[in-house]
Amino acid sequence: MRRVIFLVATLVALSVPSLVSAAAAVADGAAGAVRTDPVESMVKVTFALGLVVAAIFAVAWLFRRMGGLTGVNSGSLRIVGGISLGGRERVVLVQVGDEQILLGVAPGRVQSLHVLAKPIETVKPLQAGESFAAKLQAALMQRKTP
Repeated sequence: MRRVIFLVATLVALSVPSLVSAAAAVADGAAGAVRTDPVESMVKVTFALGLVVAAIFAVAWLFRRMGGLTGVNSGSLRIVGGISLGGRERVVLVQVGDEQILLGVAPGRVQSLHVLAKPIETVKPLQAGESFAAKLQAALMQRKTP
């Protein structure tokens, strides 16, 4: 998250001089030093702002595509499932290694509710090499089998 904020701040800092120069050109035009077309200046400012917004969206898309904000995940800790109990309260099942723990999560508090003696069987998430069609076919075949 800090990288994204730093990158956005850098992009904004790099675009500020062009915005300032465009604003200065408009101000100089108003003072009579250089006569510029106000429509042209607004187009330049709008274009510069559009570039900054496009860069922000491009960086957000890139991070989502690459999974850049997930951190290092060794696979030993994952959220198996969860359910909302109210506006801000949840029950979450967390897998830690071979053990599953049921947690109660509320604002400002996380409490262990139960450690399961036998882990609940879960469906594996789709791996990179597997196709959706193959996974769907396997699920349909499993459903048909009594």
